[in-house]
Amino acid sequence: MGRPVDVDRIQRLLGVLAETLDRLDAEAEAGPDRRRDPLWLPGVEHLLVVAIQACVDVARLMAEGAHGEVPGDEELMRLLAREHVISEGFGELLARAVRFRDILLTAYDTVDADIVGGRVHNIGDLREFWFAASRYAYGLS
Repeated sequence: MGRPVDVDRIQRLLGVLAETLDRLDAEAEAGPDRRRDPLWLPGVEHLLVVAIQACVDVARLMAEGAHGEVPGDEELMRLLAREHVISEGFGELLARAVRFRDILLTAYDTVDADIVGGRVHNIGDLREFWFAASRYAYGLS
């Protein structure tokens, strides 16, 4: 049996996610001068980690409400797909985002700037999660 859903926390996290995605959108448009700033790449990496972690945290709260105990982060995204909160293919996209977050956190010394730069242009999966989770959370409040 699940736990009570902390809708207020989900909504706060969705606010953080929306704000972070907006910042990533702005950084995706950064010109060459901005990208040469030594803080640009670490800043974008941090924003990506925050955005992906917010998705994981919201997903965990949603799943705990239905199931109590939940699996690890990658499998958590697949669980939401099996529960039809998100589509199956979308669950796999988010599981890959979780793996990307793990790389940013553990292999930060070897992260390819071009891959990070490409990912900042490709955050549609995180934005789509925000939409799906918002429908869920605001339907509960």
